[in-house]
Amino acid sequence: MSLALMAICESHETLVCCTDSMATLGLVSADGIVRKDRPLHKDWTALYVGDDMGHAPGIIRRAQVIVGRTGERSVDQVATAIAQAYDERLQAQIERKILRKCSFTTQSFREHGKRRMTEAAYNRVIDRMDRETLKCTFLVGGFEAKDQPRLFTVDNEDEPLSYDDLGFWAIGSGANVAMGSLAFFADKGQFNSTNSLEECIYFVCQAKFMADTAVRTVGRQTIIVIRKFNNPMIKFLSPIGERRIRAQWEKRGAPRIVPGLTKDITKFVFSLDEAMEDIDRFRELFFTPSQIRAMKARQSASQKSTDQR
Repeated sequence: MSLALMAICESHETLVCCTDSMATLGLVSADGIVRKDRPLHKDWTALYVGDDMGHAPGIIRRAQVIVGRTGERSVDQVATAIAQAYDERLQAQIERKILRKCSFTTQSFREHGKRRMTEAAYNRVIDRMDRETLKCTFLVGGFEAKDQPRLFTVDNEDEPLSYDDLGFWAIGSGANVAMGSLAFFADKGQFNSTNSLEECIYFVCQAKFMADTAVRTVGRQTIIVIRKFNNPMIKFLSPIGERRIRAQWEKRGAPRIVPGLTKDITKFVFSLDEAMEDIDRFRELFFTPSQIRAMKARQSASQKSTDQR
């Protein structure tokens, strides 16, 4: 299934695209053998993942024809083009795998299928058609106009889904791990669409490294593609650059145990009996030192007031 992700940076002027290059071939897989990014238009790029990746290039070629090569294209035009290409491919698959065996085309089945077949046979064919899918998903990014980047997904289940406002998204078997990494730094205010290109590349690579470390169906090789609005020049991160980022990340950036912290953790492990038998121990478990001092001060003041009375 693998991984593909996109992120917007440089104040909405640049799009960083990232994929692995692993291909799953039935029960076996091989890394470093396939590119999963394709240009749709001068301002638009498609990434793809899935178990049926063989369908993806044909879908993209058809979408390129629908979109055309010149002029600007809106996100609705691009989304419609790739969704239409996807549907056409699926219908061709249904006709070849299912209807052809019953001596029907898609058109003839619509017109005559119900009349020529028994009800049970017709319903079986309809059920097979409903269950037929193309196991590939697309993540598409580009620019509708200057400072107007767009991100959306196309698959066999939903209408195209937009992630413009979020500013980043991932698909594939490694998506949850990658999104967790990006969301963590977004929550801390460190990762957003105003990042420099260099910062964005680091965060994207880090998310990819986390995914290919944790998920066996994500290949280790990392491909980074950089697109800018109205600029036909596509830039790449060199393999040497990727290896240097990975080496430094593994040495300094990858999650690790905080020195000395594990020794402190044992202080906060308790049973209810222990906590109830020792009031000071109970306080240490549930209150900060400043809260304990405040509690003791109130108790002391209360005791003085009682003694004076």
